Amino acid sequence: MNYVWAALIVMSLGFAIWADAGDLASDKYRNKVPFPINIEMVDNDFSEGPQQATIHIDAEEYMTFYHLDEGKTAEQKEADLIALKSVFDKPFTGKVSQTESGAYELRFPLNSTKLPEPMATVYLENKAKNGDFLTKLDSIPEGKVGEATMALTPTRFLGIKNITDAAFDFADVAVTISLSLIGVLAMWLGLMNIADKAGLINAFCRLISPILRPLFPEVPKGHPAFGMLALACAANALGTGNAATPMGIKAMEELQKLSKQKDTATNSMVMLLAVSTASLQITPSATLLAVLGVAAADLLVAILIVTGISAVVAIITARLMGKLPMFVKTDPGHIDWKPGDDPEGGRIVKSKEAKDEPETVDA
Repeated sequence: MNYVWAALIVMSLGFAIWADAGDLASDKYRNKVPFPINIEMVDNDFSEGPQQATIHIDAEEYMTFYHLDEGKTAEQKEADLIALKSVFDKPFTGKVSQTESGAYELRFPLNSTKLPEPMATVYLENKAKNGDFLTKLDSIPEGKVGEATMALTPTRFLGIKNITDAAFDFADVAVTISLSLIGVLAMWLGLMNIADKAGLINAFCRLISPILRPLFPEVPKGHPAFGMLALACAANALGTGNAATPMGIKAMEELQKLSKQKDTATNSMVMLLAVSTASLQITPSATLLAVLGVAAADLLVAILIVTGISAVVAIITARLMGKLPMFVKTDPGHIDWKPGDDPEGGRIVKSKEAKDEPETVDA
């Protein structure tokens, strides 16, 4: 699984680098190009502090600045212009301040305004802690009203940043889930140990063996793995949520003891994973609690039908794929299989040519 996650992250980074390179080549965000605005200030004397200002953004100028009109028909341009005017027709109210170095800063709240792309992405790089649009002004009008230009923070390598942030976020989620499972694992593993010592697992195995035996024919009768398999499948069917996790882990550990190759999944392991993933639920308690007060009986029937179909499909798929030659020859249960052998029934049968040859015994 670690290899799968590593491969996904590497592939995602590759696509992100490709997308970021395309954005840089096309100058999608017009980095280092001042953005034109019209500004009205109450006063341009900053000796007494920040001054109130009204900011106007022209929709047509916005479309031209970001090249949104390129490669479009007249009808598409008109539709885009109408959408932009619905956003920018209403001016923004903010404040202009002067820093100690003499630079000018413009800050204005969006007031729940949904900015169009690509400015919506540019805003993420120019966002203040309270959510205001914060940027520097390259110039201000000599009077109280006139044109000005915003010096927006360059927007680069967003894809790489997003992939990196997502990787660390999911790592944090994984640790949180692992810590939350410690208590569940400790309790249920302890209960399973008590049930095993009391003979309850053996009794449960005898009860459920007629159902599970056809699914796991490779597991010997009386082996502890069968008891764990029975408990894991029962926990999934009863919708016990995280309680099924320790039982499934224990069942996998017991199945691995039967494997000739510890780094390769056997057919029984694949079948357990397929059945657990399909999650046939007879009494989905967590779902019923979530919809308490709704028609639970109707929901129960729907869940039973859907999970039943998914379980049947998973079982048939796992069984059929387990018989394909390309998978049989890597199965630890058929590790000596060669082309021409018959993999049916877990037996190794010689090919027709091999049967005609006399058997030799080493002295």
